[in-house]
Formats: sequence, C-alpha cells, structure tokens
Amino acid sequence: MFNLKKANLQEIFYTSSRTSKLFNIFMSSVTIISIISTLEYDSAKIVTYKSTLTYEVLEIIIVSIFIMEYILKLSAYLKKLDKITTIAIGKFIITPVNIVDALSFIPYFSMPYPYRLVILVARIIKLPRFITGIKTILDGLKESLVGVGVFFIILLFIIFSSSIMIFSLEHKVNPHEFQSITDAIWWSIVTITTVGYGDIYPVSTAGRILASIVMIIGISSIAILTSIFSSSFIDNLLQKLKYNREAAMEKSVDKLNNHFIVCGFGRVGKIVAKRLMENNKDFVIIERVENAIQDAQKQGYLTIYGDATDEEILGKAHIDRAQGIALLMESDAKNLYSLITAKDENRNIFAVARANTEESVKKFKKLGAKTISLYRTSADKISRMLIAPAVADFISITFGDEQDIKMDEYFIKNKSKYAGAKIKDTDIRSKFNIIIIAIVSKTGEYVFNPKADNVIDANSTLICIGRKKDMSIFKANLES
Repeated sequence: MFNLKKANLQEIFYTSSRTSKLFNIFMSSVTIISIISTLEYDSAKIVTYKSTLTYEVLEIIIVSIFIMEYILKLSAYLKKLDKITTIAIGKFIITPVNIVDALSFIPYFSMPYPYRLVILVARIIKLPRFITGIKTILDGLKESLVGVGVFFIILLFIIFSSSIMIFSLEHKVNPHEFQSITDAIWWSIVTITTVGYGDIYPVSTAGRILASIVMIIGISSIAILTSIFSSSFIDNLLQKLKYNREAAMEKSVDKLNNHFIVCGFGRVGKIVAKRLMENNKDFVIIERVENAIQDAQKQGYLTIYGDATDEEILGKAHIDRAQGIALLMESDAKNLYSLITAKDENRNIFAVARANTEESVKKFKKLGAKTISLYRTSADKISRMLIAPAVADFISITFGDEQDIKMDEYFIKNKSKYAGAKIKDTDIRSKFNIIIIAIVSKTGEYVFNPKADNVIDANSTLICIGRKKDMSIFKANLES
C-alpha cells in the first residue's frame, strides 16, 4: 500500500518520472480550465454557464486542487530539509513562484474588478511551470537570474535617463507631443523596444540624435537579452540531456548480472572491451579520465565515471554480482588496492591484473589474481620471433584481429550431451571441425592434447581452437 510518509514526493511529482509527467498534464489541464472559466466569468463568451452558481462550484473545485498542489509542493520541500524551522517555511512562502501560486488559489469571484485580474495573471504565470518545454527554459533562466536582473536594472536606468533627457530637450520646442514626463517615459519604452508607434516623436536635432542613440541601445539590448536567454536555455538543455543519459546508463548497469568490470580504458582496456563486445559479454567500464569515458560511450559501452579504487564506485558497478574484473590502470598500486576492495565484496570473483614489476606480480598472485606483464609479454614475443618464427607466425594468425581462427573455452554442464562421453564418441571434431587442445577439470587440473579415449567430465572446461564460424555454431549447440 502507498505510504505517503515514506514516499519521495520530489521524485514522484517534481522530476522527469512517469508519474511526474502525468501530474504535470493534469495540473496544466486544470490551470487552462481555470483561465478559460475566469475569462467566461468576465463575459468572454468562450463557454456559457447556465448560472453563476455553476461557475462558482467549478472555481471552488479548481481552487481546492491548487491548494492541494501547494501543500504537496511544501511537503516535498520540507522532506528535503534536515531540520524544519519557521525561517525555512518563510523562505518557501516568499519565493516569487510560491507567491504566484498563493495568489492563484484565491477564488476569482471573491474579488471585485479590476483587482481580480491579479488572480488571472497569477494563473497564466502558473501554467508554464507544468509544461515541459517551457519548464526547461525557466530552469535555464533561474541559473542566469543574476545576469538577467543586472540587465533589466541597466535597462530601467537607460529608460529613466533617456526619458528625462528627451523631456528636457523637447518639452519647450515640442510641447504638444511631450506634455509630461509620462509621455517621455512612453516614448523611451516604445523607442528602446524598437516598436516605434510614431505617436510621439522628437523634432529638435538634439532630440533626434538622442533618439538615434536610444534606438541603437535598444537593438543591442534585444541582442544581449536574446543571447542570455538562448545560452541559458541551451546550457540547461545540455545538462538535462547529460543527466538523462547518465540516468539511463545507471539503469542499464543496475540490470547487469554475472558481468565483467574493466577498470581503465587505456590502450589495453580498449582491446579488452572490444573482445568482450565481440563475444557478447556484458561488461561495464570504470574510468576517471573524462575524455576516455566519452570515447567509451561513443563506442556504445556502459561506463561509470570515477576511480576504481573507490569502494562506492565498485559498488555502483555491482562488484558483488560480477563474474570477473580486469584491473588495467597505469598504477600497480591502484590495481592492487582495487583488487583488495573487489575481493572484500566478492571473494570468488575472477581477477586479471596488469603488473609492471615482478614484485607486483607476486602480490597479485597472493591475492588470487591472474597477471599480465606488458614488458615480459613483449620480450617473449620478440624472442619467439627470433628463435621460432613459424610458431610466432602461427600465434599471430590465431590471435590476429582480422584472422578467421579463434581459441576459446567452453564449460560442460551436467546436462550436456558431452558430459561423461569420450572424445572419440563426440561430434566435436567431425561435425563442428573443432580441435580440443586441453581439458580443464573442475578441480583445475589441465590435460593437454587429450587422447581420443579421454572422458569429458561434467563441470569441466574444454579449451578449443577452430574457425570463428564453427566455434559460434558449437557454442550455440552447447547452450541449446
């Protein structure tokens, strides 16, 4: 059953969630109905009420909904506070948006004309808060509120100054047009906004020079204001897109199970991610360099921005239910620390770590991790090419990016048709054209180059080599 006390009201009603969107549609519909009904009350003749009572009942229902929404918003605000105080409630009430909301739930018919028009204006201002596109613009303007405020203060100063100046220049030579300071203010507003009704205009040379300056200032002001609005809107929109992308990424990561975690998206990390993708393995990349994260996201990989040595970051990657982790950061110390943290959360996780020194190799092995040593791998490859070039070529062909030959491992389940069968009695070679080069027992013992009479035990692993197409068919056959 829904518990209002434990519910996150902010998330339910005031975010981008589905319930929030439905709530916004409902509130915007109610607000539009209230605007139409108030206009009809003032004889706009949009709809026709049979009696004044019909309107008043509708108005009371609308006001009740507005009050409930106000209380709901106040409750969501108070739930976010560590301590509820009178000052905190006062800050909420005197916020311009909330003042408008408070005015909107005054019954329209209770106020005389023209004072009740304030209520109508409040409801018109209230409407954009529930419309997604306009909300995005308003959110953007909030972030540049200081800049907009300074702009309007300067604009008001220019209007005030130009009004005094034009009145001083034109009042004596053109008394019919500039009868009072209010005429001068009207002229300044019309000129600076480039509306130019032409009902009031200067006739003196000095007045026309001033008018030209005010026109140029007006055009420049519009350009500046447009720039402030557009940049605020674009910045806010980009932030929202980034937030939505990160939220979608988090949801995808939360669904992962029995997956792999790749810590570091450098040269080695990129190759590992590519291989995992080619083999349809679920994985997530942890990287603290922003450019590397963006590169990974462009390739469609799930990512988490942060340091893999941070326990919280590994928690976000769901280390507790991961199958394996690749520690491929530049620093041996970071790889070692991340391994210790990973083993604390998931003792049985399979770990492979990059090691730069022999001392690091020993430490990783003590913690039960397989290691790769780039300098040793390179040295072994060079010496092999010198001593046994044919072997080196064969390995290059086997593991080359563009080659058709592949080496892989396959786990034999209890219910598999191969469990308990001799190699010679299976169709692995005859049907799938795959060579078994080793069998790994469930205890971890290796049998290299097994004979035809060797039995494939349940829960053992076959290490095979063959063409990619044949290996894929064999894998699908095993899974079925």
